[in-house]
Amino acid sequence: MKYNAYLIGGSVSYLQDDKIYNRVLNFDPKGRLLETYDKVNLFACDILKDGERKKVDESLIFEAGHQPLIINVLGFKIGLAVCFDLRFPNFLLNYYRENCDIITFASAFTIPTGKAHWHTLVRARAIEGQCFVVASAQVGQNHPNVSTFGHSLIVSPWGEVIEDLGPSEEKIAIYELDHSQLVETRQRIVRSF
Repeated sequence: MKYNAYLIGGSVSYLQDDKIYNRVLNFDPKGRLLETYDKVNLFACDILKDGERKKVDESLIFEAGHQPLIINVLGFKIGLAVCFDLRFPNFLLNYYRENCDIITFASAFTIPTGKAHWHTLVRARAIEGQCFVVASAQVGQNHPNVSTFGHSLIVSPWGEVIEDLGPSEEKIAIYELDHSQLVETRQRIVRSF
């Protein structure tokens, strides 16, 4: 309330009706809960580490969400997503069709997948949607077996990295998004969905 700011939250484990969701909580400047988004695309992979196969499957813990969510804040249409959602352009097509101005991703990419895919995927989603992408990313050792990549990004509708907070420590970026960048990009390349 002190800063009169909206908070598009990171994701938290949220218990509801005996099910656990990976949920994004969003608040208005008075601290009131706005709508919530439950992660639709749950992470699953088969990792080979030190000669052993290890399966990771979020669906063993979390219930998947069922639909995308767009909120309106100060004249901006914001599509909400979490981490692994980044890899599903068909899911994000919902946001593109609705002309979202911003898509947010609260993420915890590991170092190997982050190095290989993070920048490319975030930039691709901005280009596909002709929108800003604000992708927060955990950094550091968040679990004894998992080190996260970091590199929180703000990317323009043209796919240019406006801000990259790097891999080594927690930081905050402040950037004033400009509606005219959206209009200019959308006039340069016409899209049809």
